Amino acid sequence: MKEWLKKWRNPLLIGAIAFLLCFGATLALLTDTESKNNVVVLGNVKVKLTEDPYEDEQTVVPGQVIAKPPVIHNTGKNDAYVFVELSMPKAKVQMLYEEDFTDSNGIVHKAGTLKDTQPAVQEIFRTLISDTTKTYVTNTPDIQYNKAASAQGWEFLGFGDNTNSKRSYWFGYNCKLSGKDGDNEDITSPLFNSVQLKSFIDEDIDDDIARSIGVNVFAIQADNLELFATEPEFLTQAQLQDILKVIQNKKTELGEINYE
Repeated sequence: MKEWLKKWRNPLLIGAIAFLLCFGATLALLTDTESKNNVVVLGNVKVKLTEDPYEDEQTVVPGQVIAKPPVIHNTGKNDAYVFVELSMPKAKVQMLYEEDFTDSNGIVHKAGTLKDTQPAVQEIFRTLISDTTKTYVTNTPDIQYNKAASAQGWEFLGFGDNTNSKRSYWFGYNCKLSGKDGDNEDITSPLFNSVQLKSFIDEDIDDDIARSIGVNVFAIQADNLELFATEPEFLTQAQLQDILKVIQNKKTELGEINYE
């Protein structure tokens, strides 16, 4: 199968975040945040990413939940497997307790007081799902996602980059998206439903630094992959990882992809 790489860029979704934190004196900081969305395809497929009803140019305060459900649509004629690299921004901050908390020694920590004794590099957003069953990446409760159960859904496949500015997570959809039939597009369930800004003090950070949540989509043509003796209806985590290796190998062959 002849494969090639093409890239579509979705417009940047830009919002304003007002950090209104109370600890001793009131700290009021204004920082930009971006949502960087890129779509990369292998083979003769075409997909798009939507996050409705996410709106740009919003003012967000710590603890506020913002609807931002990433959904992938197959807009082409061929079947495709789809993956997401979720990139969460990090910064050197001191987190605050977001609600009253009693520790193992019986000490009550009031909401709005310092949780960290020293600034540390850590993720400043969390993802949330609306389902009452909390599914999250192992040992990472701030990254919740809509996991595959007995039918369609997402599987966590592994960690990606982990630097002082971001940490990334790989997810795969456990069944192929069928090619577009007339006006009907096959779509995924949302990877997650919303995002939330954590409560923290960031007085040591340059306000000009952009904080971005990256939702990078990868799609590969389902036909002629020749990875399975019999094509399954629902793929296991291991099978999705095998397909992802094909994408990552092709990415290496064609050169590193630069996200803007």
